[in-house]
Amino acid sequence: MIIDEAQNLSLNALEEIRLLSNLNTDKPLALQLILVGQSELCDKLRRPESYQFTQRVALTYHLKPLVREETEAYIQHRLNKAGGDPALFDPRAIEVIHQQSGGIPRLINIICNTALIYGYVDHKKHIGADTIYAVAQDKADNALLIDSKEQHAAEEPMISSAMASFIQANTFSSCDVGRIEGQGCLL
Repeated sequence: MIIDEAQNLSLNALEEIRLLSNLNTDKPLALQLILVGQSELCDKLRRPESYQFTQRVALTYHLKPLVREETEAYIQHRLNKAGGDPALFDPRAIEVIHQQSGGIPRLINIICNTALIYGYVDHKKHIGADTIYAVAQDKADNALLIDSKEQHAAEEPMISSAMASFIQANTFSSCDVGRIEGQGCLL
């Protein structure tokens, strides 16, 4: 069972999940759980009330933000998969996307998707840094983007290395897919 956005689970829900894991005591893995969440999940699991649950965690992996080159590869990969031109965003635009997103894939997606809409409205064939700055300003005005220093502290998602290998082996062949497609903490 995979639970996404697990940082939103209450402590009572985590306890119920822990009780479900008791099904595994006399059989070989009758139930395997994968929790996916933002850093708040790890904070919740560090609480004393979560001690029994945390004892059952076999693997954890902390996904760091993408570096600039990975951000570019990620954007190009997504454009390729959508049948678009991987060079749609000019190099300076990619640099600004990386700066504004702090390398967080979810924020990269928000900035790029909004930039594509802006580009469509303005009949642009390529997306430049000016469009990205406009998106970043609009998103910041609406509190949808935070300062990139805060992003690194507040939103470094996590993914299990086993799941990253599975995704990479079974879904895509280019890019470090575990770092790119994973959005959370897999436990």
